[in-house]
Amino acid sequence: MNLDTMNPECFITSEHRGLIEMCYDLGAQIREGDLLVVIHEPDRTGTAPVEYRSKVDGLFMGRHFLSLIRPGDFLAVVAATVD
Repeated sequence: MNLDTMNPECFITSEHRGLIEMCYDLGAQIREGDLLVVIHEPDRTGTAPVEYRSKVDGLFMGRHFLSLIRPGDFLAVVAATVD
C-alpha cells in the first residue's frame, strides 16, 4: 500500500474551540466521510457537538493529543491510499 499526504484534504485543522473526542486510533483504515473527531464546546453545554469527517480514503496517521483544541490547531491527518 502506498500512502500520500500531498493532497491538502488529508490535513484537518480545527475551526472550533473545545474538548476533542477522537473516534479512531492511529493506524485505522479510514473511508471518505467517516467521522474522525467530535468537538464539544465546554462553555456552551446546550449546543450540539461539531463533527469533523475525513475527505479521503486512507490511514489515520496523525492526531491532536491534548484534550483541548482551538481554531487553527492541527486536528488530524489521513494519509490517502494511492494505487
